[in-house]
Amino acid sequence: IKAALPVQDGSTRVDRNAPIRRSGSITIPERSLIPSFVGDVLSPYGTELKIRQGIVYPNGIEELVPLGVFILDSTSWEESEGPIPQINFHDRSMIIERAQIGYTWDFSGRLADGCIRRIINNLYPDLSDDLTFDVGLNNYRLPGGSAYDSGNTWTVAQEIARGMGGEIYFDVDGVPGVRLLPVFDRTTLDGDAVWTFDVGPEGILQSANRAITREGTYNRIFVKGRANEKGSVPYAEIRNDDPASPLRVSGPFRGQGFTIQDDKLTTTAQCQAMATKKLAELSRLSRTLSFSAIPNPAVQEGDVVLLRYLDDSTELGLIESMNIPLGSGEFSATAATFKDFEL
Repeated sequence: IKAALPVQDGSTRVDRNAPIRRSGSITIPERSLIPSFVGDVLSPYGTELKIRQGIVYPNGIEELVPLGVFILDSTSWEESEGPIPQINFHDRSMIIERAQIGYTWDFSGRLADGCIRRIINNLYPDLSDDLTFDVGLNNYRLPGGSAYDSGNTWTVAQEIARGMGGEIYFDVDGVPGVRLLPVFDRTTLDGDAVWTFDVGPEGILQSANRAITREGTYNRIFVKGRANEKGSVPYAEIRNDDPASPLRVSGPFRGQGFTIQDDKLTTTAQCQAMATKKLAELSRLSRTLSFSAIPNPAVQEGDVVLLRYLDDSTELGLIESMNIPLGSGEFSATAATFKDFEL
């Protein structure tokens, strides 16, 4: 164990849509840390990193925010330029994601939260009791035939979490949890924003780019579940019929359907919940915003932020991904947005 490692350069990356949510790389200006033995600090045989960012005042008081708990994945160095180690790392989900299934995991008839707890406990028994589930998740019972004999159990856990109406990930403290999907729609208000990125001489917003596309955008979702003993298949359809929406099925966008087949869904209510969540997801990603700013490490993925531009107009965004510099470099982020464009 070694504390206060020096950092010359690097960054951490966060992406809500990536299988492994947190990752990054760091250059450490300390030649003595180049690993020579398995037990050395930067040997990738189980070393974990706790990365924090913030301010250290002259009197020694620290205001630091955790960015994540990471598994050291690799250490490299260039001999011709002087051996300075560069490390690459991922959050704790990497361990589960890379562990291939060697025997059949049969979850038939089990409750969803118990299945996820078993997956976490398999490789992180010390974190099993820390695993939490948000109130409001659908703790459904997996149907018969829910057996997995290939791939990896992290993918299985993510699928089960989606069936519950949530998402599973390791947070900045390295703790696993299943969280409800963030609410972000036209009812979201400026007051819901956790931080404001303001442009101007005293602001922290440096650049912003907006984009709108219909690719990957749908206004009609069909969800089919698993047939029961009588052969009846649970089914649900949800569509955008909002007369004020440019994506309404009856409008010039026309009906664009997306079909989901999920054998873990056994009731119409489960299919309805999945369709509702998916419609919200696939209708908001058509409007995206990318920006750079002076970093605030306390902002996290899934947060709602407010951007204020030179003309004093504002725009809400749901943070989807971030690149956080740990040395020189620029903080950048992408966000989903619902601001109307004048076309």
